[in-house]
Amino acid sequence: MTQKVAEAANPRYHESHKKKAIHDMAQFDHERHAFEHLHKKGSHFKKEQFGEEALYDMLPSQLGMTKQLMSDALSEMYTNLNYYYKITAPLHNHKTYD
Repeated sequence: MTQKVAEAANPRYHESHKKKAIHDMAQFDHERHAFEHLHKKGSHFKKEQFGEEALYDMLPSQLGMTKQLMSDALSEMYTNLNYYYKITAPLHNHKTYD
């Protein structure tokens, strides 16, 4: 037999389960979105759509855009990381920090 516990009896238990459910649903949505994007037939450059020569001509500009996007993402990441270290610097220098 199982006993049901009222939410008021153990609020931390119910709150943690709510948070886990929200996290699991968000993860499921991200995975489903990635799966749908990867399996869309019209979302990728295809030889049949553009022709092989046109795809070869697109490579330099595509690689340039990818390089710029990666550079922007990395600079944003390092900006955020430096901001985090700036705020938490006193914690890192404390003798009980491990």
